[in-house]
Amino acid sequence: AYGMYYLLYRLTYLRSGIPEGMETEAIPGALSIFTMYLIFNALLFFVAIETTGQKNRKKDLLLFTLLMLSVVFMGSGYMLGNSVMLVLSLLIIGLHLAESSRPLQRELGLVVLALCVGLKLYPAVFGLVFLKEKRYKDLAHLILYSMLLVLLPFAFFGGLDGIQAWLDNLTGPLQSAGLYGRPQFLQGLFFTLIKIGRASCR
Repeated sequence: AYGMYYLLYRLTYLRSGIPEGMETEAIPGALSIFTMYLIFNALLFFVAIETTGQKNRKKDLLLFTLLMLSVVFMGSGYMLGNSVMLVLSLLIIGLHLAESSRPLQRELGLVVLALCVGLKLYPAVFGLVFLKEKRYKDLAHLILYSMLLVLLPFAFFGGLDGIQAWLDNLTGPLQSAGLYGRPQFLQGLFFTLIKIGRASCR
């Protein structure tokens, strides 16, 4: 995720003194890059549905439209540039390829799934599917690829200090009451579990 957003950031005209939260509006070129990023995500999402769906153009288009107009995509994907749309597209493609009878396509599917884990940690839960189906070799490869794609980029983003900063980012700002009861993302999940744990210890 750091690598992807860093490359998108470098496509803009870098300026110093940009107020936090105003990067897209204040950095020259950022709005164009943001728009292209959203268009790419939408196209990839449609390709994922069209490739793996029922091959029914009307149903595929309806599903695509409803999901693109959902709260998750409109509120987070569009407004904030969250990579949730990109990850969902890659998950659809990765799971489809991972079920292939061709070894090369299956391995490519595992790499795509690992890429999803590198962008958002929660796709790692799909490893349980391989565990349930006793596909231990595929699970081992998924874990290996995921560890490489999650940890290797830190060689260019701060090393061990970068990993610590990333962990602090996941668990650090847990003082906000707005995070409680929102387990759909990691900070909300950690905050909710900590609050429940503290309450039960009293």
